[in-house]
Amino acid sequence: MTTDQIELTADGTTATLTKVTTPTGARIEVESKDVTTRLDALDCETLTWQDESFYATLVDGEYEYRTVEPQPREPAAIQISNEYTVVRFRVEADRSAVELTAPKLGYGTRVDARAFAALTEKPKTFFSELLRTPFGPDDHE
Repeated sequence: MTTDQIELTADGTTATLTKVTTPTGARIEVESKDVTTRLDALDCETLTWQDESFYATLVDGEYEYRTVEPQPREPAAIQISNEYTVVRFRVEADRSAVELTAPKLGYGTRVDARAFAALTEKPKTFFSELLRTPFGPDDHE
């Protein structure tokens, strides 16, 4: 089932993900604690290949990290794309996290409310650094 909004809550932190359409394409608007940021499809894709230490640093603590099947059989709640990538968001049953997948590159990971909330505090240049390896962790220049 597709939707335009997902609300996640993990360890007392709530993050709302809303699919918005702009003149330059679809974005995921992330809101937490009255702070909002917008992520495009490439921003979201970069999150799919990060490792456990990345997420633990992002949330400044322990993190329940796990990779997920990049092409699950169940439909995504939200999907955004651009000319380079497609990313899908599937909500976990307890609504604490989404399974974020990038099927074209074959990566997928669990991203919880705390991680999304932390992303609202990051400058846009944060994602530019993640894109230093635009095809995943095995992309070496």
